[in-house]
Amino acid sequence: MSMRLKAVVQTQVDRNNEIPQGKIYKKVCNGHLPLAAVQLVYSGKYQHSDSVNLQLKVLSYLLEKNLDTLKAFSGANKASVTLNLTKFPKQSYSINIGFKCLPQQVDEMLAQVHQTIASLQQGIKAEELKQYVTLRKSELKKQTFDYIFWRDYLTLQYVNGDDPYEIVHYPYYFYKANTQTLKQAANEFLTGSNYIQAVLLPARKK
Repeated sequence: MSMRLKAVVQTQVDRNNEIPQGKIYKKVCNGHLPLAAVQLVYSGKYQHSDSVNLQLKVLSYLLEKNLDTLKAFSGANKASVTLNLTKFPKQSYSINIGFKCLPQQVDEMLAQVHQTIASLQQGIKAEELKQYVTLRKSELKKQTFDYIFWRDYLTLQYVNGDDPYEIVHYPYYFYKANTQTLKQAANEFLTGSNYIQAVLLPARKK
């Protein structure tokens, strides 16, 4: 006796689990470590496309790279920059910046992050863009020989309803990226109109 299998169609459900809009500042004194933990989030809606996704990836890379060059963010204070892109149920992005430092250094470190972002908004050097493109091409060449990469890539393309052959056009997107479009992207995606600043400080001594 054979069993009949029915195709299961899954649909995306919008549960409105979006990052809140506007500016949110939160400071909590309940940490168990002597260091302060800082998390910053720049977020918003955007038009999903490979070219725009590339701009956001370049911005995130340059932001982390430029923070790494600052003495304040060396060693244990190293900052991490994470980019999250969502297509369903709503198209949105978030650039997350996290770092740890001594409690008395928080304001200074925040100022340096904002200065670094302001510098990107003033313009990006052609050499910086060239370095990213060279690095990304090298990484992509290695990844194409990896089964796990193809599994994850094709799965994501299927989930997002994107063309599985988009990877063929990546060299064109690299070629199309330029300092002017990246400057515009920095001023569009790092405006701070939707901004979360969360600071966890050590618990106050009783």
